[in-house]
Amino acid sequence: AAAAPAVPDEQRWQPLLWRALLQSLQPHERECTRPALQRRCLQALKQAAAGAPTSARPWPALPRRVVLFGNTQLPQPMLELLDALSPHVQGVVTIN
Repeated sequence: AAAAPAVPDEQRWQPLLWRALLQSLQPHERECTRPALQRRCLQALKQAAAGAPTSARPWPALPRRVVLFGNTQLPQPMLELLDALSPHVQGVVTIN
């Protein structure tokens, strides 16, 4: 993984606050944070892609196609999710 960028001086309170909030949570509550859910979702999608034939659909409830329309930018977690979904569903991204 790439090193995290330096935090500007005026924003240094944010990581401190996040760490303090995480410490106040019980372990099972930490697993419900967005980063933890993202990590678990990516792991499950990648494991399914590695272990299943390409024609298999491990989750029938997934749509056959995901379309993102009109986005001018996509955050890194969204790109990672689209990448992990790509063995399972067709992805279409339109960029303005």
